[in-house]
Amino acid sequence: EAEMGRTRSRALEAELRTRLREVEETRQEIIDAARSQARRELALVRSELRRLRSSLPLEAPAAQAASAALEAIEALGEAVQPLAPVEAPLPPPDETPRVGDTVYVSSLGQTGELVNVDGQEAEVRVGSFRLRTRMSGLELHARAEPAATGVEGRGVRVPDVASPGMELDLRGRRAEEVAPVLDQYLDSAYLARLPWVRIIHGKGMGVLKQVVREFLAEHPLVQSYRPGDASEGGEGVTAVRLYARSD
Repeated sequence: EAEMGRTRSRALEAELRTRLREVEETRQEIIDAARSQARRELALVRSELRRLRSSLPLEAPAAQAASAALEAIEALGEAVQPLAPVEAPLPPPDETPRVGDTVYVSSLGQTGELVNVDGQEAEVRVGSFRLRTRMSGLELHARAEPAATGVEGRGVRVPDVASPGMELDLRGRRAEEVAPVLDQYLDSAYLARLPWVRIIHGKGMGVLKQVVREFLAEHPLVQSYRPGDASEGGEGVTAVRLYARSD
């Protein structure tokens, strides 16, 4: 199915290129026809002015006016010469990752294969494991190539991921700094197979706590979360349960 989609995409792109060339050729024909008509009309006017000038004494005002008009027509004739064909610009390439493409996972700094897309969430195979993340965090690295018959691909070895620790302390950070820091931490914790982590945001006015919990509610790696109990720090901490890796 993915291969059929890529084939259709290539066929549509080729058809679009053909249509653009046809439009440009038609435009050029119209312009050339209009310029040819203008040149014919200018030639008639030029001939009439020359005839008029030759029939009058050179010092006559009408002859001088005819000479000035001829000079203006000669200059105008230069402006209606045929134009060189201009190739129509192609539309910008589609950079949206598709299933089978190699993508760059910005939060990990690694590449992998996009194996599934569900709305704004994606599943990426990085070496021997699969990672769930947001489509917005992926960049197209390379389009998928049709698999060669009888040739087996080599697996990609993923470097070992060190544990980022069971806690992430966000106290003192601004609200707009939370998302990228927390996203990278959760990805690293997931890769390190941590089942639980604690996010320390403090109590204060509750702004960081609200930002953290809203982010956790939408994160694809978070199975559940809850306020910390008394021994963990109470409302100043959020305990997070992560999904287990599927490999």
